[in-house]
Amino acid sequence: MSQYRINFVGRNTLLVVAVLLGMSSSGAEAAVVAQWSFNEGSGNAADSSVGGYTGTLVGFADTSAGVGNPVGGSGWTTDGRLNFDNSGSRVETDFPLSLLANKSFTVEFTASHNNAALSWSSVTGASAGNIFFLGKTAGNTSLHANLDAEVAGGLGRSFSDTNTTIADGEMHHVAVVFDDVADTQELFFDYESVNITAGVTGVLRSDGDLWIGLEGIGGGRFGWDGYIGELRISDAVLGPDDFLVENEIPEPSTMILLGIGSLGLIGYRRRRQR
Repeated sequence: MSQYRINFVGRNTLLVVAVLLGMSSSGAEAAVVAQWSFNEGSGNAADSSVGGYTGTLVGFADTSAGVGNPVGGSGWTTDGRLNFDNSGSRVETDFPLSLLANKSFTVEFTASHNNAALSWSSVTGASAGNIFFLGKTAGNTSLHANLDAEVAGGLGRSFSDTNTTIADGEMHHVAVVFDDVADTQELFFDYESVNITAGVTGVLRSDGDLWIGLEGIGGGRFGWDGYIGELRISDAVLGPDDFLVENEIPEPSTMILLGIGSLGLIGYRRRRQR
């Protein structure tokens, strides 16, 4: 089991315990404007659970359950992910990227990539107009963000980070955070900040909708090669404590045991304090 999954299980455990104990959340959910969790499991629809935005699977030869399980395959998995094979498969959504103009935002996803030697490879893209690329750099394992084409003036928002290894076949969490007040753009990899760009004073502009798994500019290019577990967009500056956790929820019996164990620990601490 990868460290990534171990970390996520730990975060989910804490989340379940917090819910059982009645603890309040950070409130980051209020900032979410769209979220694709890929829990449908079959069919041509992958709709956002927030905002009512639709998503349509295009370029998948088979959209029945489980055909995307094998590495290198294409389609739905049985564990709540969607597998892309760099053959033009994508999810075309009706989320207008123009909604992110003139404001702070966070775009984050969980994904794996299978081919370090592959050219540019995109988790997010725009259907038309200007580039909205978050994905892998050509020919290596580095992350790349290119929102530069949508920036009118200022430094722009295009950068790569060579210290990341997105194309290692493992699931990772990635987030790009744009702060419209501080004029910064920050890249996070597995909950750690790996790159921050200052002086970003331009304005995001796009007349296209969000695509997932392919960049739509030029008729469709830069396909993703691997699993995408979840993608979420928020119109606020989020940090690691507010980021997505992997879509793994313990079984009900596990939740009960966690709750009982947590209450027992609280009782033990109270007795110790007397």
